[in-house]
Amino acid sequence: MNDLDRGVKELETAFGMRMDSFRTAMAHRPPKEAFPLRDDAGVVLLPDARTLSTVRHWHTVDYSRPATPWPADLAITMNTAGSFSTVLWQQDLMFRDALIFRNGSVGWVHPAPEVVPGDTRRLRTGTEWHIDNLLLPV
Repeated sequence: MNDLDRGVKELETAFGMRMDSFRTAMAHRPPKEAFPLRDDAGVVLLPDARTLSTVRHWHTVDYSRPATPWPADLAITMNTAGSFSTVLWQQDLMFRDALIFRNGSVGWVHPAPEVVPGDTRRLRTGTEWHIDNLLLPV
């Protein structure tokens, strides 16, 4: 909370205005509605979303081997036209051939381009993605 207070004070100084309502809003936990719905298995439910590309493997972490860095970017080729605003990630934790845990999450594409079949979009998976969950164009 101290970091939040310092940050808000810096904003107030920079813009010459009080931001009490902003400070109050940021001090509360976000409502559950701000997060995607999940089923009992942890899979994200996006009933109004349309899949624009095929599902594919992106990266494997094998804890029995030395660490490998994340790829610097993600390339997605579209099969369907639409607004490309979200990447749905799925993490599977495996032990040998057994699924132990599955978790889904979303990454936000910014800006969200309109795409057509055959378009390939490359997105950075670096700092912005790790900090803000934003997938920016390469």
